[in-house]
Amino acid sequence: MAFARSNTQGDRNFFNLIVLLKSFQRLGYFPNLEQIPQDIINYLRDYLKLPEELDVGYDQSRTLYRHKKEIRAYFQVTAFDKQARHLISEAVSSSAEVMDNPADLINVAIEMLVKDRYELPGFNSLNRLVCRLRTRVNHQLFSQVTQQLDAEYLSHLDRLLENHPVHQRSLYNDLKKLPKKSTRNHLNDLLVHLTWLESLGEIAPYLETINSSKIEHWAAEAKSLDASEIKKITQPKRATLLLCLIYTNGVNTRDYLVTMFLKQMKKIHNKAKEKLELIRQQLQERVEAVVGVFANVLPFFADESPEAQWSQVKSSKITLIDGVLGLVERSIFPLLRLNGKNL
Repeated sequence: MAFARSNTQGDRNFFNLIVLLKSFQRLGYFPNLEQIPQDIINYLRDYLKLPEELDVGYDQSRTLYRHKKEIRAYFQVTAFDKQARHLISEAVSSSAEVMDNPADLINVAIEMLVKDRYELPGFNSLNRLVCRLRTRVNHQLFSQVTQQLDAEYLSHLDRLLENHPVHQRSLYNDLKKLPKKSTRNHLNDLLVHLTWLESLGEIAPYLETINSSKIEHWAAEAKSLDASEIKKITQPKRATLLLCLIYTNGVNTRDYLVTMFLKQMKKIHNKAKEKLELIRQQLQERVEAVVGVFANVLPFFADESPEAQWSQVKSSKITLIDGVLGLVERSIFPLLRLNGKNL
């Protein structure tokens, strides 16, 4: 309030300066007064207890220029100039090598200007500058990729966009298709698709200098276009988009195959655990049977029988002992072998 009163004369200029100051404080740049919502203007007028008929607007552009200069000095901010444009160019160009979304690059530019306490340019101006820098960096990357390809391979990539005379569709459509679900029934389809992708050559070396996020972004861009649309793109960009699509498709197909293998191994493991538990239950029953037989045998040895009785049971006892030993061999030994193998 004191700052505004000390730099203005009259309620109207005071009100104009307050509206500009609060807008700049919030946005980082000076919007046109006509673009400021009327609700905000009404709120500030009521808060300052100014007359209801008072509205914003400058009669002289010289006063507007002076107010902007005073507001920048108040916030210790420098007007957007060539040096600020140079800082943006360096920051955005560097970031454009690892990110491709224009909104992300605009945020990089804004962060750089705020850090160095520069006034922000208008959004449209900033958007045009960022898009121009992004396009320049991308063209450099496209050229780096295509310089590694010979004319024959470039023609091979372009043939992927041609319609098959029988199927009436291009192989490019197969590149855009997502791999089928990682089930056992689709194993052969996945293997055939992966074999075809590998027949297109080793793609990774061509994309070594490209950040993974840009590869994914360009692959998504290629997937969103049909064959007729991608044909209209310049060859360096077209070839790079196709390579990114082939590369990501191969990665996804391998991931599906590994996922399917892990699922099958998990099923085999679970079935083996169920089978082992069943075997253990069966052996436990046999052990209990052996223990029961021993319980019947032990009384013969608990007390020494009279000579007459011993001679009568001797032969039957031997037969019983042979039977117990055979049962132990059939029931206990398999269990010990299983435990020895940690099954």
